[in-house]
Amino acid sequence: FIIAFSGPGLIIILFRFSNYSDKFLHFIHPIFLSFIVFFIISKLKIKKSYAIIITFFIVFSSFAIFEIIEYSADKIWDFKLQGTYMRDLSGNFKESIIINSLDDTMIDLIMSFLGALSYLVFGLIKNKDYI
Repeated sequence: FIIAFSGPGLIIILFRFSNYSDKFLHFIHPIFLSFIVFFIISKLKIKKSYAIIITFFIVFSSFAIFEIIEYSADKIWDFKLQGTYMRDLSGNFKESIIINSLDDTMIDLIMSFLGALSYLVFGLIKNKDYI
């Protein structure tokens, strides 16, 4: 439910009020994905601290792969997925660029890293008796 709301529902609200809402989503989604990945990995017979660390690497790697796919689609089909654009009044066309594609990708990766890292730190602090 939370992931579903943070996706389409939250995107509509955030994109109406801010051009930088994409950065917020790149911070929040790794946290949500970390809960799911940790749930799956915690079924293995390993220490919880190792499971949390493995979760961090899986989540951050998945977001890095997503950025590679975004770059590829942008180069092949010119979707303008990378970069932050100002839209025209109707909202249909991307007019002027606010953040160029390289900066956008790097900020997205940093925000994804910080989101996954926050889950890692919180998880290790919460389960400090398992370290």
